[in-house]
Amino acid sequence: MPDANTIFLNRSIVDQYNGVIYLVQYNISVPNGPAINSFLRVFVSTTAKPQKNQNPSIASVDLNGSPVPDTIPMPTSDANFRVVSAESSSEAYQDMQRDGSFVTRTEEMLNTWFVSDGEFDYSRTIGSTENLWAPPGSKPADRGVVIMVITRDGRGGAVFQKVEMN
Repeated sequence: MPDANTIFLNRSIVDQYNGVIYLVQYNISVPNGPAINSFLRVFVSTTAKPQKNQNPSIASVDLNGSPVPDTIPMPTSDANFRVVSAESSSEAYQDMQRDGSFVTRTEEMLNTWFVSDGEFDYSRTIGSTENLWAPPGSKPADRGVVIMVITRDGRGGAVFQKVEMN
């Protein structure tokens, strides 16, 4: 990544404090294997900012109101899933306004749901909102059903959890 002087060139004090989004593109490859091209969005802010963002954490993924381990039996009927984030996940932070004053905000967790089979009512939920999952017509014979949920804090922090249903 370029140094801070390059990233912050011609940027206002407000941009430097609140953060500049920098896109990092990278390629991963192994000999005789596939190459993967990807990117990562990074927020870069001045070192004068007192508190940097931390990744959120997931306390549990709940099924019908009860926390579940990473592998569970597949429900045979519709079921409610939800993410419970750790209390420390929703950080309070300050944004600098154009006039140099500060406003305090609190992060709101956004969950993105992915599933190999069956369907969720919503692809995204906020906080610990329940998301109804309808199982597939028939259970896959050769593998489990995988649910992946990614929780983002809106400031570049993210965490994921996988639940496999056999």
